[in-house]
Amino acid sequence: MLYINPNEAAQEITVTLKDRWKDFATHPESYLLQLTNTNNAGVYYLIPIIVSDNSRYSLLRIGTNVLNAVGGSVLLTETGEYSYVIYGQSGTTNLNPVNAAIIGVYEIGTIFVNSTPIAEVVYSPTIPETIVNE
Repeated sequence: MLYINPNEAAQEITVTLKDRWKDFATHPESYLLQLTNTNNAGVYYLIPIIVSDNSRYSLLRIGTNVLNAVGGSVLLTETGEYSYVIYGQSGTTNLNPVNAAIIGVYEIGTIFVNSTPIAEVVYSPTIPETIVNE
């Protein structure tokens, strides 16, 4: 399960999209992310910004604070559980999952929009100096 915060400009999610490249004849130019609220069936589409797309993982940047679907952001006002589908596509502006630009489904899963933002915890240990007894 993925976790994102509501009303936040730039968040990164890590998924494994390149695993599916072998299943399709063409490689995607961009991805289309479909979010469906499991409580009210509200559907949102956006084109996430690709930060990294290597053989181990794909790092995608999305926003939840403004409506700019082509720019990688959507306005999510309701928290809770969403299902997601990530489509590969041959283009950078399509927001329709049945459009001819869609190559296929690359990942399906669950994403949780938290009611309170999750803070990133960075561990910074204090390491004492090494004492050498002579």
